[in-house]
Amino acid sequence: GWNSSWDRCVTEEYVLKDTEENRQLQRDLAQKAQLQLGAYLYRRERKNRNHKLSERLSTGSDSRRRARSGGSRATS
Repeated sequence: GWNSSWDRCVTEEYVLKDTEENRQLQRDLAQKAQLQLGAYLYRRERKNRNHKLSERLSTGSDSRRRARSGGSRATS
């Protein structure tokens, strides 16, 4: 995701020109960020957490439906 606090007003001297060398620097820095232990684990844990949450929601709604339908049959 994007965080607005990462945006910064800077003068033109701080903005890199669009050159192949600067594009390579961008790729290298992005790759280095992916290789950092915390960055990789954060993404992996977040993905697993979202997956587990979706599993809980799907199984939780099924059990609630069974409980409700079972309860309504008992009263009918």
